[in-house]
Amino acid sequence: MSTQSSKIIEWSARIRCKEHALGGSYSVLLFVGPIPDEEKDWRISPSFVGMHGVYTGYGIPDNTADDVEVEGFVRLNKALVASSLPSLGPEDVVPFLKSALGWRVQKVRIDLILRFGFILTL
Repeated sequence: MSTQSSKIIEWSARIRCKEHALGGSYSVLLFVGPIPDEEKDWRISPSFVGMHGVYTGYGIPDNTADDVEVEGFVRLNKALVASSLPSLGPEDVVPFLKSALGWRVQKVRIDLILRFGFILTL
């Protein structure tokens, strides 16, 4: 039996952005590996690891003067383990993420939502 305690490092990406940067709701999508060229393939890609959604009112002007910074986190350990790195230590993970971590921004399309006739009841 080993007396040495083992530590598992929890790796996550911290995403910070302005709430009204795009004049409506949007998502920041993270990938570990190649990012598909087509937007329709982003969320079903094997390299897609998670997203941070920024939800705002529709039609708010871009770059609102009192815009606040929002943040979220996406956990990366599952993708790191799947990548078969020698360890989850910084000496292996940091160089890997510098070359493999990517992101895209996807704006919510209100025209698609309205077309499907969603009904909200309070």
